[in-house]
Amino acid sequence: MTFTSRPLKERFEEKYIACPMSGCWLWTASLNSWGYGNMRGLDRVERSHRIAWQLYRGEIPLDLQVCHKCDVPSCVNPDHLYLGTQKQNMRDVSKRDRHPKTLLTEAEIKRVFELSHEIPQAEIANLYGVDARYIWAVLNKKYRKFLSTDFVAGHVKKIPKKDGLS
Repeated sequence: MTFTSRPLKERFEEKYIACPMSGCWLWTASLNSWGYGNMRGLDRVERSHRIAWQLYRGEIPLDLQVCHKCDVPSCVNPDHLYLGTQKQNMRDVSKRDRHPKTLLTEAEIKRVFELSHEIPQAEIANLYGVDARYIWAVLNKKYRKFLSTDFVAGHVKKIPKKDGLS
């Protein structure tokens, strides 16, 4: 049986793990640079959360997007997704302080700093559905301009060097 001859739902369901604490279904296959999953659908490669919606909820109207309630780009749990317009999605992004250049809110970045003393950067990246290089950049002052001055002054100096990176 070839890759594409297997049912889409069967292929989909072997590519995520359910996170019991958050309820997220974290995509474990291909991720793009923003942390969203990719999968070959019936006729083309699509984002995995869109495939999840189609498999468990139905068709996606042309004028709507599949948006995340949980703010975890790699999440494919249909209970964490909703349909919305581009305008609604951007309003939600702004309301939650989740901007494309930062990927994470300031509160999430603060938590990244805390976690960096406890677990490897790769695990932190998986928790937030972002590339490990992004976590490294956050921890190594590359994203200071997105954080408040008080927060940076209190945390940046405490970051340990990991994995031989400086």
